[in-house]
Amino acid sequence: MADSTSATTADPEAVVAANVRRLREALGLSQTELSRRARLGTRDMAVWGIENGKRRINIADLHVLADALGVTAELLLTPGADLAPQVRQYEARIDGGITETVAADAVEADDYGLLHFFLRGERVFLTSVARVLCVREAH
Repeated sequence: MADSTSATTADPEAVVAANVRRLREALGLSQTELSRRARLGTRDMAVWGIENGKRRINIADLHVLADALGVTAELLLTPGADLAPQVRQYEARIDGGITETVAADAVEADDYGLLHFFLRGERVFLTSVARVLCVREAH
C-alpha cells in the first residue's frame, strides 16, 4: 500500500505546486513578484492558488512560470528536482562601446523598454533595451 506522500508527489499539479513554491522561495520572490514576472496578474492569488492547489495549472501557466523562474517546464514537472537557480555570467554590450559583465539567474524585459538582470530576486543591473546592442552568455 502506497503512503500519502508518494501519492501526492505522483500528482503532476502537486509536483508543480511544490516546485514553484520551493524555487520562488529560493529566488527570494514574493507571490506578487512571481505573478508579475509570469504575467499571471498582479494579485497574490494567482501564484497562491497554484501553490496551494486551488488553481488548475494549464500548459500556458506551466511555461510562463518556468520562464519566469528561469527553469524548464520539464523541471517543474519533476518530483524532487534540483531547483537551485542557475547563476550565469552575461555580457551586455551597450552602445558607446561599453560592455558590462553581470552575474544573474534571470533576465527580463519589461513593458517600459527596460532590461532587468536579477540575482536571487534582487535586480543587479538595469538598462534601456534601446541601448543594448547584444546580450550573450559569457564563457
